[in-house]
Amino acid sequence: MLSFSAEDAIDYANGSTTERQYNTYYTQNSELDAEESDYTNLGIAWDVNDNLTFKVDYFQLQIDNVIQQKTLQALLSDEAAGLISAVSVDTDTSNDTFYLKRAASGTLIEAGTSYFNGAGFEVEGIDFTIAANLETGFGDFRFQNVNSFVLSYEEEVGGRVQDTSGWSGQPELKSVATVAWSYEDHSLAWNATFTDSTSEFERAPLDADDNPIPGAKYDVSGRLDSWLVHNLTYTYNAGAYGALTFTVNNLTDEDPVLSSNGTWDDQDLYNNFGRDYRVSYSISF
Repeated sequence: MLSFSAEDAIDYANGSTTERQYNTYYTQNSELDAEESDYTNLGIAWDVNDNLTFKVDYFQLQIDNVIQQKTLQALLSDEAAGLISAVSVDTDTSNDTFYLKRAASGTLIEAGTSYFNGAGFEVEGIDFTIAANLETGFGDFRFQNVNSFVLSYEEEVGGRVQDTSGWSGQPELKSVATVAWSYEDHSLAWNATFTDSTSEFERAPLDADDNPIPGAKYDVSGRLDSWLVHNLTYTYNAGAYGALTFTVNNLTDEDPVLSSNGTWDDQDLYNNFGRDYRVSYSISF
C-alpha cells in the first residue's frame, strides 16, 4: 500500500532555513514489532481545608520498541547524522521503505517513509495543581492553576537517545490558570494559558570537513519566545429562559511564536487565530 503526501520540512542540508513542502510517499513496514511499556505514577493530595487543595503527581512512562511515524524532518535528521544517504532521482526505490532522492544540485525531489520501531522513549515529569474557592457576600470566587513540568524526554534522534525536553515543539512547562466569579445570575471567568520558551534549532554537530558526526549529541541553539494567551468569558443565566454567554479568546491579540526569520513554523503549538469574539445562547427544554 502506497500513499502520497506533501510533507513540510526544513532541508538544512541544502541550505534551507524555512519550511517548504516535498513529495513524500508512505508505505507499509512489515518488520514492525510489538511495543512494550512501563508506567509509574505517584500522587499526593493535601486538602488544607474546605477551601484550599494542593495536588502533586510524579509520572514516568517508558516505551521500548515504540511504533512511530518517521516524519520527513526526522528522515532528514537521519541523513544529517549519516544514518541514510540520498540517492539520485533515477534510482529504483520500489523495494525501499525509507529513502531520499536528490537532484544533482542537492535539491530534495522525493522521499519515502513509514512507521518503524524506534529505540523507545522515556518521559518523566511532575503535574502540580492548586485549587481554591472562597464564598463572600458579593459572590463566590474560584481559582485553579494546573502546571505540567517535563523533567526529561529521552528519545532517539539521529541514531542516539537524547533528552529533547525544551527543544522546539516540546516546552518544559505548560501552565493553565483560571479565576472565576459568580453572583446570582452572573458569572465571569478569566483563563490564562502559558507555554514555556524552547530552543529554535537542533542539529547534528559537524566535523572538520563540515560533515555531520554520526550518533553525536545534537547542538541546540536559538530561543523561541514563551507564549501567554488570555481568555475571558461572561455568562448571564436567565433560568428557564436559557443562558447567554459572551467570550473573548486571546484577549490581548497575541501573535503566534515566530521563528527568527519571521515564519510561523509550529501550527500545532501556537495558533494564529488572534483575538476571537464569540456569543452563544443555550436553553434546555
